[in-house]
Amino acid sequence: MLLDPPYKKQLVAGCLERLARSRWVSDDGRIVCEAERDLELPGRVETFERAKHKRYGDTSVHVYLPG
Repeated sequence: MLLDPPYKKQLVAGCLERLARSRWVSDDGRIVCEAERDLELPGRVETFERAKHKRYGDTSVHVYLPG
């Protein structure tokens, strides 16, 4: 599941939490979040744990896996 809300709107964390609670992502799925470079996201959201975090220019990508 790709999560890419508008930058600088403070939407990513809330969307990520709702998505993790929704059960729309299967037990072997993943959530990929694209956000502004300096946004700090939690290491764990509900049952998902951040497995990867990379920065590319003004963008950061966070990958969450079921944990």
